[in-house]
Amino acid sequence: MTVINSSSTVEREAYMQDQTLLLGTRYTTRSLHRADFEAALALINAHQSTIKNHPLTTAEQLEKEWNDPEYDLDSTQAVFDADGELIAFSALDTPKQTPVRPFVEVFLHPQKADDSLGQALLAWAEQTAHRVFDEVPEDARVTLVAGAESTETRYKAILETAGYRAVGQAWHKMLIEMDAKPESPVWSPDVELVTAAGYDDLRAIFEAQVDSFQDHRGYVEGDRDAYYKRWLYYNVEDEKAYDPSLWFLALVDGQIAGVNLSRPCNTSEPDEGYVHILGTRREYRGRGIAKALLVHSFREFWERGKRKVSLYVDGSSKTGADKLYVRAGMHVARIYETYEKMLRDGVELSVQ
Repeated sequence: MTVINSSSTVEREAYMQDQTLLLGTRYTTRSLHRADFEAALALINAHQSTIKNHPLTTAEQLEKEWNDPEYDLDSTQAVFDADGELIAFSALDTPKQTPVRPFVEVFLHPQKADDSLGQALLAWAEQTAHRVFDEVPEDARVTLVAGAESTETRYKAILETAGYRAVGQAWHKMLIEMDAKPESPVWSPDVELVTAAGYDDLRAIFEAQVDSFQDHRGYVEGDRDAYYKRWLYYNVEDEKAYDPSLWFLALVDGQIAGVNLSRPCNTSEPDEGYVHILGTRREYRGRGIAKALLVHSFREFWERGKRKVSLYVDGSSKTGADKLYVRAGMHVARIYETYEKMLRDGVELSVQ
């Protein structure tokens, strides 16, 4: 097997061609192009339609991802059948703030792409991910990360055959379905509640969010300036997602102690209000701030006509966030499991 240590498109496509030749089938491979947008969206939704209770991806969501300044279409690999139809592709994401944990996704047409194509695409991603070795400390451990819905038996089997292992971390979609307006939350006397509509320091909000997640499994302290640019892109520059009146900040002595950065709706399921980010800085935990922020947002969504509110949480949270949400009346609606494959052993830079 050829090991690729370069990000050269030519070398990576040559490797994938070797993989498809090994399959003994007639496929054409290359990276995705902008002109493939509609075909890629159709394939993603064909793949997702086989997953129980999984919402389909909208054109708006995919366009947002493809327009991300850090999203690189050259870091995708597409497979076309003899008729020129896109039947599978993989995408490798190596965020600047966490390059030691690149993330891979694979989408397969449920009828036209067999498991061997999934294996080939994972092998391509693994070899391509070696490029991060030159971007991180030479003694750092590098781990390739993937994810699958708990009900996605086919893809989980493909991952396991490729040497990935479930690590016991699972993202839970939590949901509350309200039949009455929740009671007012209980606030600590030293907490002042404001919204971002009256707080114009976006960088301070960002820093509070990042600090709140420093104990999260997989967290890596990286380039915050680069992360801030991506944070602005997904959270502020998106007019449909950003509503400063739904960004609730808990202040203690003028400092941000906790944040609830909600959005008017869950993009995939627009009947649900969406708590995008909820966290409390370490030094302010134990005062009931997170629960109060959460319940406050429930009440606000109720006033706006939303009877369902959702969020995502690490089910193995070291801070016990998942248990807090259950106490607040939420239940697990979906589970998304994390899989990992170590590419290079060394010093673990991420929180475990």
